[in-house]
Amino acid sequence: MRRPWWQRALRVLAATIAAAALLAAFAGWRLSRGPVDIGLLTPILERALSRSDGSLAVRIGRTELAWGPRDHTVQLRGRDVRLLSGTVTVASVPTLEVQLSLRALVHGRVAPREVELRGLELTLVREKNARIGLATGKSLSAPGGSVTLETLLGSGPPGGPVAQLETIAVREGQLVFVDRTRDDTWHLRAVDLALQRSEVGLALRMAGALEVGAALVPLRLDGLYHPHPDPARATATLFFEHIEPAALAPRLSSPALAELLARLRFPVKGSVALELDGSLRPRRVRLSAEGGRGSIVAVELPARVVPIERLRGHVTLEVEENALAVEDVVLDLGGPSVGLAGRIGLDEARTLDAQMTVSKATTADLVRYWPADTLPDVRAWLTSSLTAGRVRDGRLQVSGRLSDSGGPDIDAVSGSLGFEGVGVRPPAKMPPVTRLRGTATFDRAGWDVVVTGGSIAGLDVVRASVKPPRRSAREARIAVRGTISGPLSRALTLVDASRPGLGLDSGEISGSVSADVETSFAPGRALDPAQLPLVVSARLHDVSVPRAYRSAPLTAGDFTVELRGRALEVKGQAALAGVPLSIAWRQNLGDGTQRIDVSGRVDATARAALGFDTRPWMDGPADVRASAELARGAGRVDVFADLARSALAFPVLPVSKAAGTPGSAEAHLAVSTGSVTRIDRALLRTEGLELRGHATLAAGEASVRTLDAEATLGPVPPARTPAHLALSVRPGTNGRAFVVTSDDAGTLFHALGPESYARGGRLRFEGSLSRDASDLSLDGHLVVRDITITRAPVLARVVTLASLTGVMKSLGDGGIALQAVTADIRHRDTTLTITDGTAEGSELALLVAGSVDHAAKAIDLRGTLVPSYYGLNAAGARVPVIGKLLAGSQGAGLHAFDFTVRGPLASPQVRVNPITGLKPGLLRDIARRLRSGIRWPGGSGP
Repeated sequence: MRRPWWQRALRVLAATIAAAALLAAFAGWRLSRGPVDIGLLTPILERALSRSDGSLAVRIGRTELAWGPRDHTVQLRGRDVRLLSGTVTVASVPTLEVQLSLRALVHGRVAPREVELRGLELTLVREKNARIGLATGKSLSAPGGSVTLETLLGSGPPGGPVAQLETIAVREGQLVFVDRTRDDTWHLRAVDLALQRSEVGLALRMAGALEVGAALVPLRLDGLYHPHPDPARATATLFFEHIEPAALAPRLSSPALAELLARLRFPVKGSVALELDGSLRPRRVRLSAEGGRGSIVAVELPARVVPIERLRGHVTLEVEENALAVEDVVLDLGGPSVGLAGRIGLDEARTLDAQMTVSKATTADLVRYWPADTLPDVRAWLTSSLTAGRVRDGRLQVSGRLSDSGGPDIDAVSGSLGFEGVGVRPPAKMPPVTRLRGTATFDRAGWDVVVTGGSIAGLDVVRASVKPPRRSAREARIAVRGTISGPLSRALTLVDASRPGLGLDSGEISGSVSADVETSFAPGRALDPAQLPLVVSARLHDVSVPRAYRSAPLTAGDFTVELRGRALEVKGQAALAGVPLSIAWRQNLGDGTQRIDVSGRVDATARAALGFDTRPWMDGPADVRASAELARGAGRVDVFADLARSALAFPVLPVSKAAGTPGSAEAHLAVSTGSVTRIDRALLRTEGLELRGHATLAAGEASVRTLDAEATLGPVPPARTPAHLALSVRPGTNGRAFVVTSDDAGTLFHALGPESYARGGRLRFEGSLSRDASDLSLDGHLVVRDITITRAPVLARVVTLASLTGVMKSLGDGGIALQAVTADIRHRDTTLTITDGTAEGSELALLVAGSVDHAAKAIDLRGTLVPSYYGLNAAGARVPVIGKLLAGSQGAGLHAFDFTVRGPLASPQVRVNPITGLKPGLLRDIARRLRSGIRWPGGSGP
């Protein structure tokens, strides 16, 4: 029975597969023992690899099949392969491996799909016409001995034998690039290359080692050739490691670029991105690099060689524009960091526009790397003045051209830099300026510095500016303006350093100051602080001086200070010994002249604290205004006082002033060697008193040495004319001797009581004063001649109580005339003490002793009144022997009355002892002595 057709077909297929398997097994066994020579395929393979137009031909010495150990496939190999352009051998390859296109084989054609060249030695030639081609080693010097890349890479006719070729690979090859425009040759060793066709063009991948001098630099290249667009173009990225730019400099065609690279002596790794035209001529080259430790040669800098730790950045070569663009290049100098950006022209003009940034640099770095010919005055000042600090955010913009040496010739420069922690070296004897921070800006015409913080002599620099002159300025001076604040004592130390002749002593002064300061100086010269022009506007707050004047403290001081050139002015308020004062002080620092104005309300407590205790004769506040004009410790002081709020009570004088009534005083003082030596004129005016005088003071003391004064008193009603009083004080053996004289003692009589009056009388009061002018302690002897008592309430009460009608009638009619009045008077504190007081007249005689306390307004007097009875009462005392017995030890006469006056001055209590008028004088002396023990005038008994 005949089998169906499909069974027969299966048997044939199975047999075929079995035969193929046996054949494959045999082929595999054979190939494992070595390549199999198949010469019959040689012409077929040559036609497949050659151009159909004959422009390129491939000649294969031997063709063989071999087992591929890497991919375990059967490979078609060609041995001793040559690439011909006409009759010229362009390249020779020891071994050629080919993978055929299965699609072509299905159609009965032999077409290579992948070609691998092993040991290829290829020469790439750049002709003088800038065209690039391939040549053999023998044709390097032969014109026209190369084939262009357009010929090599151009596609064959559609469907040609190389139309299916997808990849060309080179293993362990050698590549030589010949530049005939510069007679230069580059060698690339150990080349692994893959050229792969795709829909967009030809992709190239290559790795190798570039021969640079004695070193081999590893390279890797990824590229893409676009043949279809019009015009054709190519892009490539070259990766490299450990190449030194200076080693490449001699191989570059651009002299400017070569000179620039010759300065870079450090290893670099990175990549180069290329944009090329259809002839593989560069249109744009972008370098991205990272450098290691090395140096940059910069002969324009003081350092000449700049060591670097690391570099990174991007540089673009614009071939068509013949310019080099530097983008964000950063140099790590082992601390300082420098950023570079800009554009360099590579044509004959060699234009330069660059920007540089600096950070993490010290001021020493700034000086070290500052070009010596760029802003030399700025560099000179930085070199001579800066001692420490760091630079941050530094920016430099320059424009000019590259010199023949590769260095910059600067036409324009500008920039700015921030700084912090900067120290400035001061002039001699001036404290250093430290911890400055701020910003500096500069250009070719000049530079400015703005300081936002710092310290000088313990003071804070709040802000400041330094403005050197513009180059067009006639006088080269650097202007400095700033604001400082801090403790006042520190400021005084600084002022004393800058103005040593001012004589300020910070001592224990406390307070705060905020000052605006302006000055200027010529750069490059030795600075004398005393010669610096200064303009200062300061505000002093909460000023305190523990011992400002005579150990009195000055507190709560708030002042403004203005110093312009040599004119100093201080104004403000302060409390001296607790007294609020307004103070204005103006001084010329050149000739030492000064004017001081002080005003304020000074009370008794403050006057005592200042050493001028005027109590008890003056109490209460006084509005005082004082002006001093001095020059070198000599001059005058004028003092004016409004005494309206003060109460005055003068010892001995019958004058007083209550608070709230008008009164004024003034004094004009002479100053020598810093102390008041004379009171040229003094004047005191109150209601009922005008006191004028002049005085000299003891050297170095505040005590009066000599005094001459005149006073006008009254008139005291019922008197119609004033009384005149003269005072003279001179040095004495026990203090100061004084003499008081008056032509009208009756006015002074009013001091005995508010209702006591007298007229006439010549007065002389002399004695001694305490050395302390403010003490007013005195001891003296009073003599008054020819005075008439017109009204004396105390005397009237005594006479009335003694029933002396005749004396009372005389007192009421015209007064009682006294030929002589004498007394010893002592004044201490507020108390006036009278001893040995006597008054003698035709109608009576008085003996008085006691005290008057002005502060307490109280009186305490004891006395004896002896009526004359027209002379009869005293006649018995003149009788020999018995007269003394009858009159007593005091000569009181046959008839006398003892009395006391005690109590308030306005209404004292008067008592008269009438019994004393009945006893003999001797018995009266004994009785008084037993009763009170009072020592009476004459000293014989109480």
